[in-house]
Amino acid sequence: MSQQKNKTLKRIHPSAQEEDGKQSAPDSLRSFLDAQAETVYNRPWHRLERGFRMNRLRRFADEEAKKLNLSETEVQQLVVVLTKALDKRLLNTKSTVIYEQETGDIKEIKGLIMHRAADGKITFQMLEKKGATTMRRRAPSASEQPAPPQNKIDPSPPAL
Repeated sequence: MSQQKNKTLKRIHPSAQEEDGKQSAPDSLRSFLDAQAETVYNRPWHRLERGFRMNRLRRFADEEAKKLNLSETEVQQLVVVLTKALDKRLLNTKSTVIYEQETGDIKEIKGLIMHRAADGKITFQMLEKKGATTMRRRAPSASEQPAPPQNKIDPSPPAL
């Protein structure tokens, strides 16, 4: 009797059971999440969260590896360069990354340079844009200041 008294009975909540052909709550939640997962990459590049951008950058690196026959180390180097560029916020603008929303693919990354060495190895580099600098007018120095106006005496007598 004491053994049965201490055992926990598993009860299935009636809303979790499938009744009348309806989906149960966990299945409807799963289908909702699956639908959202498919459409998450259909947003503009600058609206994607960092993790989703990283996913697309890795996918871009894999596509480039197929096009250029890159080795595994070269692909890893490309991913590292792209990750650092993302951390430095070089890939945050729509003009830098040509991203196709419908397919969720990166077509081009402007500023990504590939160098092929004589031995056939490829190295990657991101061009960093230098911010536009504005030149301020500097205050004229003492030697450059214009001379103070001289007081000239008017030869005509003052009018009364």
